[in-house]
Amino acid sequence: MLRKRFLFVAFIIAYYGVLFFHFSGQRLDGDIPNLMANSYQQEISKDPFGFKMLISGTKHANSNRYFSFQLQHAILSSVSFFTQSISSIFFKIDFLYSYLAIVKIITHFLFCLLFSLLFSRKLNNLFMVSFLISSCFIQIKSWYGAFGVLDNAFTYVCFYGIPSVLFLGFVHLIIKLPNRLLYTSLIFIVGFVFCFFGSYTAPSLFLFLTLYLFYFFTLERIKAPHFFAVIILIIISCYSMYIGSQNIETLPDQNSFVARYVLLLKGTFHLLFHKICFALILGFVLFQLHFLRSKKVQLSKNAKAIIFALFIFGLGIYISLPLAGYRPYRPFYIRHDMFIPIAFCICAFVLILNQVAWRQKSMIYKTVLFLFVLVFHLVNVFPWNISTNEVEKSVLKRILSSPAKTIVLKTTDELLSWDKVETWRVSEYENTLKIVGLLPASKKLVFE
Repeated sequence: MLRKRFLFVAFIIAYYGVLFFHFSGQRLDGDIPNLMANSYQQEISKDPFGFKMLISGTKHANSNRYFSFQLQHAILSSVSFFTQSISSIFFKIDFLYSYLAIVKIITHFLFCLLFSLLFSRKLNNLFMVSFLISSCFIQIKSWYGAFGVLDNAFTYVCFYGIPSVLFLGFVHLIIKLPNRLLYTSLIFIVGFVFCFFGSYTAPSLFLFLTLYLFYFFTLERIKAPHFFAVIILIIISCYSMYIGSQNIETLPDQNSFVARYVLLLKGTFHLLFHKICFALILGFVLFQLHFLRSKKVQLSKNAKAIIFALFIFGLGIYISLPLAGYRPYRPFYIRHDMFIPIAFCICAFVLILNQVAWRQKSMIYKTVLFLFVLVFHLVNVFPWNISTNEVEKSVLKRILSSPAKTIVLKTTDELLSWDKVETWRVSEYENTLKIVGLLPASKKLVFE
C-alpha cells in the first residue's frame, strides 16, 4: 500500500508539473481587460444583486455574477502585492503567468479532491482511482475544447472552474455536516455565494436542492434549520436565474420553441461525435455497464437512487439550456461552459460504477480503467504547444522597459487572445496592467 501511495504522489507531482508548464505558457485571455474595466466594476458594485435593475427596469451585463467579478478582481489585484518586491521586469512578467497557472492548478486539484472524498474518506485504492478518473474532467483546448470544468482562460476559471469547486464543497457540507444552526448558517452562506457566481450556478443549485428536499422527504425527515435554509436558497436561486435572464448581452431569440431544441440536438451531436473525449467517456461507461452485467453485480438501492437523481439533474439542466436566451457565440445553445453541470453528473455516474466495479478485484477492469485514463490525458492534455505566449511576453517587456511616459501599441502586437489590437481595447489593457502592478500609474498606452 505504501508503494501505491508513493506512486500516486509521484503521479500528482508529475501531472501538475506538466499542467503548470502548460498554463504558465498560455496567453492572457481577452476577457480580462474588458471585465476589469472601471465601467464594468462600477456597474456591478453599484448593483451587486440586481435590486436596482428590477426597480428601474434598466439592464446590465453579468447581472448575477457579482462574486465571480469580485474573485477575479481580488486574484488579479493580489499579483501587485507580490510583484512590489520584485525589481526585475522579466521576473514580474513571468510571475504573473506563473501565479495564474497556480490558481488554475489549485482549482483542478480541489475539484478532484472533493469529488474523490465523496467516495472515500481515506487515502486508499478507491480514493486514488477516483482521483485519477476525476482528473480527466479537465478542459484544455480553448473554447470548444473537449470536456471538463477548467479552461485555459483565467476568466472562465473564475466563472466556471472555481464555482464548480464551491458547488462540490456545498454538497459535502449539506450531506455531511450535523443538522445544527451553526452548520446550517455556513451552508446558507456558501449556497448564497454560489448563487451569484454566474450563469449555470443558480439553476444547478435550484435543481440540486429540489432533489435534496424530495430525497429526504421521501426517505428521511429534515429538521427545521436545514429545511428553512434550503427553502430560502431555492427562492434565492430562482431570483438569481431571473435577474440573469435580464442580462443586456442576451439577445431576443428569433427561433421558435421547436427550432431551439433542434439546434440543441445538433449541438449535442457535434459534441458527442466531433470531440474524441466524449467518445472515450461514452465508451468507458459502456464498458463499465457491460463489466457489471457480466459479473451479475446489482447496484444497491442507494446507488440507484443517486443515479436517478443525477439523471433528473442532468436532464433538467439540458432541457433548460434553450430557455436561457440566445448568444451569437453559442448558436446551438450548448457549449463547454453550459455543459459543466452535466459533466458533473457524468463524472459522478462513472465514479459510482467504478466504486462497485473496483470491488470485484478484476485485473481486466483495472487494465481498461488505467488505459482509459492514460489515453484520455494523451488526447486531451498532452498534445500542446507548451509555450504560446512568447510574443505576448516580448510585447509586455517592450512596454514595461520603455522609459517613455506614452507607449505606442502597434496593430501587429500580439496581446491577449485578441485577433488584433483596437483603439477601444488599449485603455482596458492599460487598466489591467495597472491592476496587476506591472504598469506604473504615470505611464499611458496609446494605439498607433
